[in-house]
Amino acid sequence: LAFPHYELFHNDTESPFHAFTIGTVRFIVSDVRSESTDTSVFSDIQREWLRVELEAADSYDFVVWVTTKPWIGSPETHNDAWRGQPGERALVSEWISNVSSQNVLAVSADAHMVAFDDGSHTYYGENGDDSTRYSFPILQSGPLSQKGSIKGGPFTDGCYMVRGITHQYSTISFEFDDEPCLDIRSYRVRDDGNK
Repeated sequence: LAFPHYELFHNDTESPFHAFTIGTVRFIVSDVRSESTDTSVFSDIQREWLRVELEAADSYDFVVWVTTKPWIGSPETHNDAWRGQPGERALVSEWISNVSSQNVLAVSADAHMVAFDDGSHTYYGENGDDSTRYSFPILQSGPLSQKGSIKGGPFTDGCYMVRGITHQYSTISFEFDDEPCLDIRSYRVRDDGNK
């Protein structure tokens, strides 16, 4: 791999999924690109690894799950995002809904925009629109230098896309003073250099 990373989970695959911990924050970096097929988002090995990682989420103050495909959107056959694999999306959604500490934040990519959802639109488990099921917040973070695009939605805090080349990024600060708290900020760098 030509990208810096922590130790990969499994040596028998070229897929770069891995996880690491900084302080009391667990980062789960899935790869839903290199193993993706018409019928599955990832291999059996990675699916089981993700399930085990999410089952251990209560051991941390925060869990940040990095997924390289947009999560929110109505099911659509042959779509490259999670909505193209509604069965697997429902399975992962159920795993996250079973995390009792409700400490999972997803960070999603592959849409050239910035958006945030507080969890109102992220539950796709077997109970459908069951409002008693836990869902998770998601940050759709924009590209550093790409043409703007909009994918998925709706998002509780809207989505922000720039026509032409967009220079967007997000930061997440973890605070542990009284109770664990996240501060998420998204930026666009304008042509004049101002954020």
